[in-house]
Amino acid sequence: MPFTINRRLLKHNCLLFFGFLFIFELIQIAFFSRVNFNATVIQLPNSKLSKNTNRLFFQPYHYPISCQKLFESDPSELKNALALLSRTKNISLIANSRYNIEKEQCSAYRSERFNESFHVADSSINRQFPLAFNILLYENVEQFERLLRIIYRPQNFYCIHVDSDASLDVAEGVQSIVQCFKNIFLSSKREKVIYATFSRLQADLNCMKDLIEYPSWKYLLNIANTELPLKTNSELVKILSIYRGYNDIEGRWKSRNTLRTDYVWEVIESINTSYISHLRRTKQKKKPPPGNVEIVKGSA
Repeated sequence: MPFTINRRLLKHNCLLFFGFLFIFELIQIAFFSRVNFNATVIQLPNSKLSKNTNRLFFQPYHYPISCQKLFESDPSELKNALALLSRTKNISLIANSRYNIEKEQCSAYRSERFNESFHVADSSINRQFPLAFNILLYENVEQFERLLRIIYRPQNFYCIHVDSDASLDVAEGVQSIVQCFKNIFLSSKREKVIYATFSRLQADLNCMKDLIEYPSWKYLLNIANTELPLKTNSELVKILSIYRGYNDIEGRWKSRNTLRTDYVWEVIESINTSYISHLRRTKQKKKPPPGNVEIVKGSA
């Protein structure tokens, strides 16, 4: 009996196969674009002032990885961490615009995202040794929130400097988080920060000036939102208590870069969004520092 093909049935099956494949791809795209691996989903009460969705997806507070074992280079834990990264590498960051918390939603937001034991009531020793933090950021509200959840303590004070060139959704996202806390505030003056220029220091100085209004803190630490601490708040308190009000500042004379310190540098401003402002060394030498001051390079 000769072999025959039912073209109509074949066409129907092909269409059905590609239809299922298309639906599967849509589900996959929707999953990876909206929900993060092990994402924390919080339900905020609807705000009367906003029509924005009240379902917010956030990264979980932690993953099942032991930081202590990673510090100790434990082979098994390193393998677990690499396996976790391989499963999460295709997950996109949470859009800055998703951080649109209304004032009326602050209580629910704090109870969901800042409700660890150390968030609510830290140890008595730590409470008697409040710290101040400057946090500088330009982008990535999700990374800022991750950092804040790690270092936040009710007795500390936090000044947040958002670069004046940061996008509007970054500034508004940070503001929506900051408004929910009495001990976190935005700097009163914003700078356009250009790396390795005085503007980087000026941003810190602006926050320092604001933090003077809260005189109870003992030490101030300045960090960027892209950094994560290697010491807990308790460890910081223990170390800084030993200093008894002093500072330990490292300086390196032999590694000083004379081309960096002995010449005048000029800022080349950006002319569009794809061009980053940067420094360029001129041929003009600086005058010696006044008072026989010697320039020493720090550890940064």
